[in-house]
Amino acid sequence: MATIKVAHPDSARPALYPIVARVWAVGFLLTGATFALQPQRVVAQLATLSGWVGLSGTVEAPAGNLWHVLALSLMASISLLAWQSAREPGRAGPFHTLLLAKMVSTFGFTILAVQAGSVWALCAATDAFIALTLWLARAADAQRRI
Repeated sequence: MATIKVAHPDSARPALYPIVARVWAVGFLLTGATFALQPQRVVAQLATLSGWVGLSGTVEAPAGNLWHVLALSLMASISLLAWQSAREPGRAGPFHTLLLAKMVSTFGFTILAVQAGSVWALCAATDAFIALTLWLARAADAQRRI
């Protein structure tokens, strides 16, 4: 008697986390490049978006100082982390480091929103959304393996 193996319906579907991590890697790279070449454009885009949703306050991002260079370093690092994490989704280190970076910036932007204006809540919400999508995609893939 022959046995028939039936594949689970989810087994043909590609893993979600590598796709999500690659999308964010490209997004980090593009945002970082824009911030490197035209930091005031990033500030103007934040001002426009915050105005649409009724947030107040100002964001300043002057080029050519310590914080600008550190921000560029972080954007390059998280771009690489997201890309590596997408290539090797089973490795926890890049994923945890990327998630930590997004959680720390969410916390910092939340503090700024309270102290310096609600415009920073847009940045906090963006980074929280990124962290949440990464975590949920990885959790969904882990659930599929069970």
